[in-house]
Amino acid sequence: MSLIQQCLTPWALVINQFAEHSCGEIYTSGLPTDTLTLTQYLPFFLKTYAFELPFYYFFLRKIFSTTKILRINLVINLATHPFIFIMLPLILVRFEFNYFQYLVVAEIFAPLVEALILNQLFKVRWQTAVVASLVANLISWTVGVLLS
Repeated sequence: MSLIQQCLTPWALVINQFAEHSCGEIYTSGLPTDTLTLTQYLPFFLKTYAFELPFYYFFLRKIFSTTKILRINLVINLATHPFIFIMLPLILVRFEFNYFQYLVVAEIFAPLVEALILNQLFKVRWQTAVVASLVANLISWTVGVLLS
C-alpha cells in the first residue's frame, strides 16, 4: 500500500489525527489547481459514478426502478463531482487551504448536497437520503484512493 493510500482513505484521516504518522507532508501539501481536459476528467467521474451506484441502488431499490436509480446517481454526481474536483480547489487555494482541509470540506459537501438533492428533488426520506449518501461517498472515496 502506498503512502498516499495509507494517508487519504477516510479511516486513515481520522486515525492519523491521533497518532504519529508520516502523512503530514501529504496533508499540508498545496491543492491541485491544474486545469483538466474533459478526457482527463471523465475517468474520475465515471469511476465515482460506478463506485457509488451499488450503494444508491441498495438504499433506493424499494422506492425507484433501476433505470430511475441510474438517472438519480447521474444527477447527484453531476451536481457535486465537477464542483468538488475542479472548482473547489480553485476556491480554497485562495484561502490557503491545504490538502487535508480540502478533503474535509469536499467530503462533507458531497454527501450533504447529495442528501439534499435526494430529499428535495426526488422526495427520498431525509434519514434514507443521509445514510445512502454517506455510505456511497465513504465507500467511493475509500475505493478510489485504494485503486489509485
